[in-house]
Formats: sequence, C-alpha cells, structure tokens
Amino acid sequence: MHNNAKENPYAMLNFTIKPEKVSKAQTIADPITLLDTYPLGDGAAALVLSNKDASKSPLAKLSAVESATDIGSLDLADDPLTISSVADAYKRLQGAVNTDDIDLLEVHDSFTITGLLILETLGIAPRGKAAQMVAEGWFSPTGGKGPIVNPSGGLKARGHPIGATGVYQVAEAALQVAGKFPGVQVRGARKGLVVSMNGLGSNAFVSLVEGV
Repeated sequence: MHNNAKENPYAMLNFTIKPEKVSKAQTIADPITLLDTYPLGDGAAALVLSNKDASKSPLAKLSAVESATDIGSLDLADDPLTISSVADAYKRLQGAVNTDDIDLLEVHDSFTITGLLILETLGIAPRGKAAQMVAEGWFSPTGGKGPIVNPSGGLKARGHPIGATGVYQVAEAALQVAGKFPGVQVRGARKGLVVSMNGLGSNAFVSLVEGV
C-alpha cells in the first residue's frame, strides 16, 4: 500500500520502503517499528455537500455513512484480532453495498497491522491471511485480484492529520470515482469504500462513495 504513495503528490512519504528497512528501523512497540507507524500529517481537504438539485456537476455521490463505537482497548476486547466498531459500521451498510461491488478501499492503516486487521474485519481477506495476500499483490493496482486498497498510499505514507483524516480519505475516494485522482488512478472505479477510525477502534466510520 505504501508503495502507491510514490505517485501521489499529496503524500508525505512518497517513496518506496523496502521490507528489510522496516524491520531494522527503530522499535516503537515490539514488533512495530518506526516505519510501521504513520507520520503526523498536515495540509487541507474539504467536502462540499449538497442535495441533488444544488450542483450541476457533482464530483461524486456520498451514498452512505455509518458509524459505530466500541471500547477501543485490546486488553478488554472479546477478540483483539477483530475491530468491532468497523465490523458494526460496515454491517449497517450491507443493504447498500458488499465488498464484491467495491473497486477501491481507503482504509485507516495508521499502523501496518491496523490496515491488515481492517481487511480481515471487513471479510476482504480471510482471518490471518491479509498480510500474505498483500505481499502477493492481491490488492495491488497492477494485476491485483481484489479491490485496490489504499491507492493513495494510505495513512502510513500519505500522512495522518488525526481528526481531519476521514475528510481527505473521502475526498480522495471521490477523486478516484470521478477519474481525477493525480496519483495511482483505479481504472473504471465506480464505487469506493472509506474506513476511518479513532485510536484502536473506539469509534469507526465507513463511507460509500460512488461515481455519478
């Protein structure tokens, strides 16, 4: 996912990082290293929302936004390998979309492991298999078999401005379905799913962005 950032002019870390460099970086919380974590980002993004009649040329359609809360603690979680708030918010979208319909995802990979757990929580990757599938290029823009994940480079490369992150995740998904993203453009993208959350999932938001 980080590799996609090399084509994104908005990304803070728009260069490739080799796996061996990640493993040899400063340890933050074993086995997480400095290069497994996000850079604290800045910049600007905006969403201008209107009803159908107010805009003659909308960029995209924000079809649904669902949210859920949880305790946000690995120590107290029933299952530390599932982000319950993400699962609950996505479940509320089931009538509008399922992962088979999605062309791209922007997921909240503030840490390497967070992005992988979100893929498994959504059912896009089987439990315990997300890391292997990412390594095999399953969600890559070049020949991937699944939906393209984090074509922007994700939080870990694009940057994480904390409370503003969800806004520019949705903004960049809108640019994707409009065919106007300046970095890795997902060809023919019509539906994008955005997953943003707080901390370790104390609350989560799942948004469906569609082309018009």
